[in-house]
Amino acid sequence: MKIQLVISVLLALFLCSCGDDEQREPPDIEDPDMQMMDMGDDGEPDADMNAGDDGPALEPGVTITPVGHAMKIGENFRFNVEVLDTDLMVVEPPEITWSVEDDTIIEIDDAGLVRALEEGRSLVTAQWEDFTGTAEVRVIGRFTRVATGDEHTCANTTSGTVLCWGANDQGQLGRDTDSDSPIALIVDTDLELFGLVAGSQHTCGTTNMGEAYCWGANGSGQLGDGTTNSSESPVKVDTMIAFESLYARGNLTCGLDEDFNAHCWGDNSTGQVGIDSMAPSVPRPTMVAGGYSFTSLALGTNHVCGVAGGLICWGDNSLNQLGEASSAPVERAPVVWMAAFDVASGYTHSCAVWQDSTIGCWGTSEGLGSDSTTASSTPIAVQAPAMTQFASVFLGADHGCGVTTTIDNMCWGKNEQGQLGDNTVESRSNAEFILGMPNFVSISSGRDHSCALSQMGDVFCWGANNTGQLGDGTTTDRREPTFAATTNNPAM
Repeated sequence: MKIQLVISVLLALFLCSCGDDEQREPPDIEDPDMQMMDMGDDGEPDADMNAGDDGPALEPGVTITPVGHAMKIGENFRFNVEVLDTDLMVVEPPEITWSVEDDTIIEIDDAGLVRALEEGRSLVTAQWEDFTGTAEVRVIGRFTRVATGDEHTCANTTSGTVLCWGANDQGQLGRDTDSDSPIALIVDTDLELFGLVAGSQHTCGTTNMGEAYCWGANGSGQLGDGTTNSSESPVKVDTMIAFESLYARGNLTCGLDEDFNAHCWGDNSTGQVGIDSMAPSVPRPTMVAGGYSFTSLALGTNHVCGVAGGLICWGDNSLNQLGEASSAPVERAPVVWMAAFDVASGYTHSCAVWQDSTIGCWGTSEGLGSDSTTASSTPIAVQAPAMTQFASVFLGADHGCGVTTTIDNMCWGKNEQGQLGDNTVESRSNAEFILGMPNFVSISSGRDHSCALSQMGDVFCWGANNTGQLGDGTTTDRREPTFAATTNNPAM
């Protein structure tokens, strides 16, 4: 039986070998995909073997990583460099000669340590024998403006470079990606933009000529380009108006022209654009009715207040945010109040700095700044220590902060995520000094976080950080101001 099985197997093998009419050709050893690998003395493939499908072939030369790096003035950074000689062997350590394209922007020492001097761009070159490698350095200057959206933050420098961080689900960071970022990303544009503002999920800025550009969510026309198409890069607002200043909150954007006329665009579901129409959205700038000359505006989620000698508010009033006892939305400015020189709007409330340097708040919020948490249709004075004089006020959803005339910082309201910056999570009904906080020249508040600009042009943030909106490289909430947007590596 075993002999028969062996004979059957041999017969089958013989038939298979003879069954093809064409003779099989040996593989072409000149085919690069079929070449045998040259083996070194140690039995490993030589370094100059063809990389095939696993990657590009190695070549001699100098490689610098990363290929681009951004840094702030005064910061230091060292690039990594690798050198392969003509035998494709790694040179350790290579004797590199370093040079820079513009020594007024950066300088570099013999060890390859780069120091940022002035804002701008410059190439770094590493040379070994006849081989060179290059990388680009972008130096970021001091910040002059910071703007907070619901869960993202942006800031512009003295030269108009814009950096953003945090939530990016609608492209509000100005990059070709929908990923959130806890570190600063440079907005992908050659435009120089200033006076940044941020709505819920969009951001806007102006050029030196007053042209407005916006990016991010656009479902209500808040980008002002005449469409409802969102954009990950800045698009020009469709108007010939030269804007002196911009304002944003929610899905609404407004601006003041050189004659102090207010123009708004975006969500108009409760009349917040301020025109004689209840069209649900207005995708281009439209002048606010009434002929008022405004010195400043403040946007809430669905309402707007402006300073025009007196204080004027319009839009949704279902939660008393217009300061009058009515539950109905109002299509345009209903009343003129007492004189104010600064105003801020939260999501469903507003506060004003009066001529006597006190603050009054109205609407519905846990951040009215008094012992009362009851909604109010008339201003309630923010409770602060005697003789406190406020210069400006800034509001989030349920918290607020004021900067005094002596540049001290006082905050009040909800604090569950550290949004008051006092290193606690205890909410405060009255305004209290935030001890240890740097002297800030301005503060911008998002929904549950705040960011501020220091006198030295640095940005600090605190509060909620679930999408990286604090810009400190993490998603951890911070109870006190944290250095932001200067992580020694804002992404190029």
